[in-house]
Amino acid sequence: MDYSECNLTKEEAQDSALLALAKRWSGTSFRIRETEVLVTAFGWVFGIEATTEDKVMDGDHSVPPRLVLVHKDSGQVVGTSRPYTLMQFGKIYDGLLTRNLANTRNWCLTGAHRGLGLPDIAEEARRAGLEALTELPK
Repeated sequence: MDYSECNLTKEEAQDSALLALAKRWSGTSFRIRETEVLVTAFGWVFGIEATTEDKVMDGDHSVPPRLVLVHKDSGQVVGTSRPYTLMQFGKIYDGLLTRNLANTRNWCLTGAHRGLGLPDIAEEARRAGLEALTELPK
């Protein structure tokens, strides 16, 4: 998908989420639970149902996510297999976005050049169980 001009609709976000999941877990069928959708300022959080075929799954990605979110502007797809509610998962991601924006706006005021605080945010996301399912353009 070309993310240069993203402003996804809900349907495009669903398609993007399902495509990212299918690429990562090829032996698994995914479906978005229509009753588990949260609309947020950044996009959508979807509840996911996964059905695994009788295959041995890749050790690096053995547990498919229960929840997936899609950022409407960047097209980023992020998943988690942790037992969060839709609201909890959305709040965690939103908090990381807010921190990232604050770091980006304030970096020149502090004179900090050490990665703009992004490694700390990435590490916090990993600890919270967030996994990027798509790569953003550089």
